[in-house]
Amino acid sequence: MKTYWDHTEKERANLTREQVEKLCKFELMGEGVIVTMHPGEPPAKPEISEPKVTVHGVIFKGSSYHTLDVWFRTKEEAVAFAALKPVRVDSDYRLGDKYEAIDAYESQSFVEKEVFNVVDGDAFNAATKQYAAEKESYDRSLAKWKEDNDSARKCCESLWDDYAEQREKLSNAQSVLSRWNEYVESCDGDKEIAARFLRKAYTQSQIELANDWCDASIPMLPQCVEA
Repeated sequence: MKTYWDHTEKERANLTREQVEKLCKFELMGEGVIVTMHPGEPPAKPEISEPKVTVHGVIFKGSSYHTLDVWFRTKEEAVAFAALKPVRVDSDYRLGDKYEAIDAYESQSFVEKEVFNVVDGDAFNAATKQYAAEKESYDRSLAKWKEDNDSARKCCESLWDDYAEQREKLSNAQSVLSRWNEYVESCDGDKEIAARFLRKAYTQSQIELANDWCDASIPMLPQCVEA
């Protein structure tokens, strides 16, 4: 069994992301980090599924900020009720309850809105309580999952940083190889001349890395040689 760090730099650079993810498991095992399963989708909040109907209302407004809202199944019923011109009986708190008088409504308006035809309040209340309990449990599970993932990320942070570094080195080596092939073609296959030009663009260590990681077979000329 080889861990990520048991591989050479070249081997680490050539690992796929999926392979690195598998090797991360050894890092987690070594640190005793256990990642719980994602709790999935949150529970669905209960909604009233009863059909709706349109009701028609007449709203009366009085001079003392009192209002009266009365609703009907049809507009005609609302209009008919408004024609009755209802009044309210009120008393002046300064005079006592026995001095009651009529407080007529000064204005009226007609409105309409959609409401549920029937609502089973007990069933909906029970479903709401069940949802609250399930949501609380889900939130705890999600918080634990996030905590575990944060610990896993920290545990594998140095591994992923190294992987990014090795992948960058591989990419640089491949760039040198690509440029080398272009130079050889431009120099009609003369590798010695092409190598002299290449040295002007890259350092010896960059060329050596291309030879080592990409089997570029670039001639290693003395650094003092000029094209």
